[in-house]
Amino acid sequence: MIITKNIGIWMDHSIAYIMEFTAGLITTITIESNPDFKLEDEFCVTDNNSLLFYKEHQKQTAYYKKLEESISDCNEVILFGPTYAKVKLYDLLRIDKRFSKTNIEVTQAREMNQSEQQDFVINHFSKHRFLNGTK
Repeated sequence: MIITKNIGIWMDHSIAYIMEFTAGLITTITIESNPDFKLEDEFCVTDNNSLLFYKEHQKQTAYYKKLEESISDCNEVILFGPTYAKVKLYDLLRIDKRFSKTNIEVTQAREMNQSEQQDFVINHFSKHRFLNGTK
């Protein structure tokens, strides 16, 4: 019997709840966009707006890299949440060859508590198993 690794990610721009659905059980981890992010390289920028933009860009890049690493060995992924962040992650995953065989879906979802998120993931992957003829 082949065990597949299915992941549901409820996310916005600042936090992601990664729910691994295996054998009917859900394990959740949280990844946050680090508010205390430190720049890797020291450099001089004369415009404070440019520096703030650069810091925010670096923080978001680190956040998406953590998310990519957490799902690198998955078979199926459902990205859901209320913001555009899930689409940005999807776009990054599609250009990364490591995810070429991973089935990734994106769905709009409202703000949810942890129980609602887990129910969403369970329903999504249970429905997929039924539709694909596996039990």
